[in-house]
Amino acid sequence: ADALKGEFGCPVICENDVNLRALGEARVIPADQSPLLYVKVGTGIGGGLVTGSGELYHGADGSAGDIGHVQVHGADEVLCGCGNYGCVEAVASAPAILAQLGRLTAGRGELPATLDELMAALRVGDKTTVGLVREAASRIGEVVASLVHFYNPARIVVGGGLTVPSDDMLAGIRAVVYRRALPLATRNLIIG
Repeated sequence: ADALKGEFGCPVICENDVNLRALGEARVIPADQSPLLYVKVGTGIGGGLVTGSGELYHGADGSAGDIGHVQVHGADEVLCGCGNYGCVEAVASAPAILAQLGRLTAGRGELPATLDELMAALRVGDKTTVGLVREAASRIGEVVASLVHFYNPARIVVGGGLTVPSDDMLAGIRAVVYRRALPLATRNLIIG
């Protein structure tokens, strides 16, 4: 940040992508729709938190919003890249879905094997791919429902690569959050 500030003579901040997405969303919504939780679902899963006063919430050591490493039920034997088992990122991110598709085809090459192929399969509504994305959305929705109870945001924005080709990810997360979170926490909650 200091090098860029010196080079260009303007304020510069360095921040992770999810926090920047959260901050960008918070800047364009009405003030009464904060605090905001941004959930990114793509090659990884992450969260960005913006307070009611419009500030990014980093936590004590800067790791607030690292929701991809929240453990989910039924995934105790799935190893995550972080070294722990059962992280939502290990079972519901784009690479996790591709790995599941690979196991289903057992090398026959019938289903998507790359991120671009995964996105194309979602765009055309491939039944197997859509089913796995919906399952992933359900797992992410469980985590987000817990976050709704903990953080009580006014708005949740779901974005990232897996939300672009279809509405299955957003719809799945939204359905679980409204089903699992208490009405007190969701009665004014906007999820989009």
